[in-house]
Amino acid sequence: MGRPLNKKYFGNRNIGSANTTTDNGIGGQVLSAVTVTTNNSTGYTSGSAVTFSAPTLPRGVTATGSVVTFGAAGALTDKTTYTRSGTSVAATGTYTGVVQKSGTGGGTGAVFTIVKSTSAITYAAPTVTVTTPGSGYTIGSTIVIDGSLLGGVTTTNDLTLTVAGFVAGTGTIQSILITNSGSGYESAPTFTIANPGTIGLTTLTSVLSTNTGIVGTASSQEPAIKASAFTVANNQTADINKQVSGRRYNVTTAEGTAICKLVTATPAAIGEMTIIATDSSSNTYYVTKLTNHRATLTPLTGSSHEFVAGSATRWTFGSASFGESVTIQNA
Repeated sequence: MGRPLNKKYFGNRNIGSANTTTDNGIGGQVLSAVTVTTNNSTGYTSGSAVTFSAPTLPRGVTATGSVVTFGAAGALTDKTTYTRSGTSVAATGTYTGVVQKSGTGGGTGAVFTIVKSTSAITYAAPTVTVTTPGSGYTIGSTIVIDGSLLGGVTTTNDLTLTVAGFVAGTGTIQSILITNSGSGYESAPTFTIANPGTIGLTTLTSVLSTNTGIVGTASSQEPAIKASAFTVANNQTADINKQVSGRRYNVTTAEGTAICKLVTATPAAIGEMTIIATDSSSNTYYVTKLTNHRATLTPLTGSSHEFVAGSATRWTFGSASFGESVTIQNA
């Protein structure tokens, strides 16, 4: 059958991600993070499970994670409501890093940014933003901000905030802790959170990356040939376990494992499979034979194929070169 394919092109060679001891069984990408674009949520509990959708590639590992929220019970957030009293300072302005001066309820450590929008006699609905949430606050806690920190000079310029309401023991999503980055993802997974709280204007986005560690170790997530095969009852994405001959492979799909032969049509019966290649002009081909360095091709889609039926050309997982090579579909 000519020189057989190197096993490094098969996903099952991947040992597993750094936090998974079992075989990942496929290439693809891993979940690297869930980014918090905006943060305006309430009612979430730290440690709540985040459930991610399963990877699309067979034998991939589903990512797992948990919620990290701002502060412990009684933490202040931008959703905290206050009643306000005190005498105004002379001018409007933004005051950053203003720390709680005194109060009741045992609250400690809260830091605020206060925007004073008027220089009228009293503080008229100043905008209060919490930059450090603190902890231990209760409904009715009073927080006195020294007027001198707000541009005033005496205690008559103090601003008093009385905590009017927030959800004790829960808070705003700070981040999502990825406890298992998973494997086998071709697109960013969707996810749900165990206690949904109130998302508000919070935007969460899952981010994928290619895990590129030392080849043959648990930190390596190498590209793998992506095949399509009919092993039991349907044509599905397949991972190659072993090359049996130039045109036959032992493959695994989500339904099962079978020895399949490369064909030039969508697999429609048990034992059929396809591998797809693309030239630099975005034309596609069925691969009818594959060795370490050459792919034998049959045109599939496109109108300006660079290679005729039966051509044996170089192949790569990277970018194809015009008239010289094709890209084998991989993950």
